[in-house]
Amino acid sequence: MNKLVSGAIGVEVPLKAGVSKIALPDVINLRGKRIKHIDFCTFDKLIKTPSGADIIASGVETKLFLTLIESFTQKELIHDIPVTELNNNGNRLFIDKIVDFQRSFINLQGISNPLDVTAKSVYMVFWYDEPKVWGTVQSNSRTAIQPIEITLKASKTYFNENRDLLNRRIQNIILSSQLLTPNGFEQVPSANWNTKFLTLQKNGLQFFSQVPLYIFYQADQNFQLRLQNIVFDFQNSFIETLSTTADDLKTVFFNVIIDDQPSKR
Repeated sequence: MNKLVSGAIGVEVPLKAGVSKIALPDVINLRGKRIKHIDFCTFDKLIKTPSGADIIASGVETKLFLTLIESFTQKELIHDIPVTELNNNGNRLFIDKIVDFQRSFINLQGISNPLDVTAKSVYMVFWYDEPKVWGTVQSNSRTAIQPIEITLKASKTYFNENRDLLNRRIQNIILSSQLLTPNGFEQVPSANWNTKFLTLQKNGLQFFSQVPLYIFYQADQNFQLRLQNIVFDFQNSFIETLSTTADDLKTVFFNVIIDDQPSKR
């Protein structure tokens, strides 16, 4: 079962041929943060990173292993975990570590064909605890479900003001794959989700940063996301798309599960 999370940051790791390991980049907003889960994005779901780099081809991920160095002990407390084990149909591995990113790495020793990694990248989403946006989730709390529609207009589209959800605490964001939204707009086809990313912001902090849109489609998952009563600024949050065909610039429809308790914190 997934743990409560309140932040998510997408991290691109460019790969190189002829090396045995690739260090993870230093991510300022993840320094000192407790990592709960990691999603490893595969080519069948995501074809490019936000920078436009190509994702490794399907099947290459079975040759990659992740080692995480715990910050305080400087020990390899997670050593050579197959990246395919990080998320099994929504059942995410519980990491529960504050990670030293610059000393953590991806093991490439299993790569025999240099073309598998040349000019390719991997993309991972690190789910973590962000105290600046989280709220207390009661075990028996009342919830409500509300809709969100956003029609994509360009490579970056901001959400409209939503007075109904202003400062409401959110426990899940669920992407829909229906043909039409409740307002009758055509939705972005699921085949076009693989070039889109969601960023959520609160008081200038991007606590969700370039999270692949497909992750929020959970109808085929064994376990759903569990967001820790997060709150975000709609007009400062947005969806990015790397492609802008007619199908890309349609409407994205979400339902959000919100805390409906009288006291929100």
